[in-house]
Amino acid sequence: MALKNAAFSDERELLYEDGVPLENEIHGTISWDDLVLPLRTYLKRIGFRAFVCSNAPVAWKRGVDAIGPDVCVANGGENHAQEGWVPWLEGGLYPTLIIEMLSKSTESRDRDEKMQIYRDVFKTPDYFLFESSTGGVEAYRLKAGIYERVHKDRHGRFRCASLPLLLGVVDGRLRWFEKNGRMLPVYEELAAQAEAEHARADAECARADAEYTRAERLTSRLR
Repeated sequence: MALKNAAFSDERELLYEDGVPLENEIHGTISWDDLVLPLRTYLKRIGFRAFVCSNAPVAWKRGVDAIGPDVCVANGGENHAQEGWVPWLEGGLYPTLIIEMLSKSTESRDRDEKMQIYRDVFKTPDYFLFESSTGGVEAYRLKAGIYERVHKDRHGRFRCASLPLLLGVVDGRLRWFEKNGRMLPVYEELAAQAEAEHARADAECARADAEYTRAERLTSRLR
C-alpha cells in the first residue's frame, strides 16, 4: 500500500512514501495469508528468530523516503509492534529475503530502483518476483554483489539461501515448502487446524468430566 507520513516516535520519525498502492486484492492475500502468517508460525515453531512483515515501511537511507516491500524478512530481528523496519535502530539488520508482487504499475520499479537498493544497500541474499496472474516466479541470489538468477529444482521450487525453506507455486498461489517437501499451511489451513485443536480439547474436557462423574458415582455406591 502507499505509505506517506508514517512517522515513528522520537528518532524514528521518518517519511515513508512507496507511491504505488496494491494492484489488486490477490496481492494482499498472497502477502499476508499465504506468506507472512505461515512463515511467522513456522519460524516460531522451529525457534528461528526473524522479523517478518508485509507492506511495512523499510528505511534504507536517513532523510530519504522508505520503501515498502510486499514481503520482507530480516533474520535475527523480531516483531515487537514496530511500525516499520529501520535497520540502524534494529542492530544494523537489513532484510535478508524480499518478495515483490509484479503488476503493470510496479514492475519497472521492482526490477530497477528497488532491485538496486536491495542489492547495493540492503545486500539482501534472496530476492523473488512473483506474477500472480501467470504464476511466474523469478528468483535471484546475491553473489559477489550481483544478483544471479536461481533456477527451480525438479519439483518446480526455488531454494532460499537465507531460510531453511523453498518457494513454489500451487494452484496459482505462492507457497512455502520445507526441504522434505511438506507445504506450510496458509492462513485458512492454520485457522482450520486451530479450530480442530479447540474441538479436540473440548472433547477431551468432556471425556474427562464424564470419567470424573462416573468415578464419583462409583465412589458413592461403594460408600
